[in-house]
Amino acid sequence: VIDLLALAEGDAPEIAEARRLKAGWLRERARTVTSYISKSLYHHSAAHLAAAGDVSVPPAAQASEATPDDQPAPALPAAGIAGRR
Repeated sequence: VIDLLALAEGDAPEIAEARRLKAGWLRERARTVTSYISKSLYHHSAAHLAAAGDVSVPPAAQASEATPDDQPAPALPAAGIAGRR
């Protein structure tokens, strides 16, 4: 039910609460997965929900949620990858 409400249009209190909960769960899941791609998708989805419903996370909560794993991976040189076998 939370998933359906979080994606619904409108600004009813129930919808805003569902978006806040879902965004929080997505951020939590991003901290627990090891794949960079999965982390990125979870973070993007949380940001999308936050933007859709103006769901904000207090600055103190954002700081406490940040971990070294939340940092983006360094970019790999394209030429170096294509030339290796």
